[in-house]
Amino acid sequence: MDRIKNGTIKHLALTQLYRWFGVYERPLTTSTIRNQMSILADDITVTSISELGISQGKKEYEERLHSTERLKVSHFLQEARVKQRNDNSLELEAEVLHQMQLPDGTLHSNIFRYESSMTTVPGGLPIINKMRINSLGAIAMDNFEDTYLQNRMGSLLHCWQYYMETLKENIEPLRSLLTSQFEWRLFNGTVMKTWPPLEKMLLQTDNQVKSSCHFEKNLKIIDRGDNHMTLTVDFDWLCVTLDDQLRSAKTHHEWQVLNDPNEPFAHIKKIVVNTVQPVKIIEPIDSNYNYPG
Repeated sequence: MDRIKNGTIKHLALTQLYRWFGVYERPLTTSTIRNQMSILADDITVTSISELGISQGKKEYEERLHSTERLKVSHFLQEARVKQRNDNSLELEAEVLHQMQLPDGTLHSNIFRYESSMTTVPGGLPIINKMRINSLGAIAMDNFEDTYLQNRMGSLLHCWQYYMETLKENIEPLRSLLTSQFEWRLFNGTVMKTWPPLEKMLLQTDNQVKSSCHFEKNLKIIDRGDNHMTLTVDFDWLCVTLDDQLRSAKTHHEWQVLNDPNEPFAHIKKIVVNTVQPVKIIEPIDSNYNYPG
């Protein structure tokens, strides 16, 4: 089903786009540069009027990346579109409100269009081959707004959704998004605190569907300090069952998240899941159902 397939590939591309943003939004470290290099092809081509100019290859990109160290930069993702060109290639196009504050306090705010091509990796996240950034026009804004936490949580959220939707292919990457001591509290009151029973439960559920996708909304992030965040989000979940029924459910999640800026992703310490709408059959088409995606 196109809605499910398109949603899953969008999670892939947005995971990497949010990670791209993050490296510009905090002081560079050896670890954050290494993490950025890990999402790029060796022959990456970047064309940008704002941050890098034109660079070819990782070495040149890293040199230009260092030229941004004295700038304050933020990225507000406005809209994104993702297409799968073939089995191993994605194309992303996005509009982003970009802010850049110079050392003297001068603020530049623009709407930029990001155009990227990515190569998919079996069992992993895609690699960015090309990134082109063009200005669609300047806008007037009085104050600089920091977007680091939004984008850091955005990459975690979309990566988690992608891993949840591809459990049968490889469940182990999902484990990497959890802290070593975690709690996963289900809507029925069951609490999972170790990986083996959680893995068993997730695979049992996933083996009952052919495909599935999450569509997030109402995302809220609260900074608790000391690199601790609370994230709340609502999910519309669609799945195709083994007997080809289309089913849906709605859930509300609250996550406790710990963020080490030097790690590729923040890590989830606790997940609490509550049911908003139990699973229901929506095929044949339910005229009263507001289909996501």
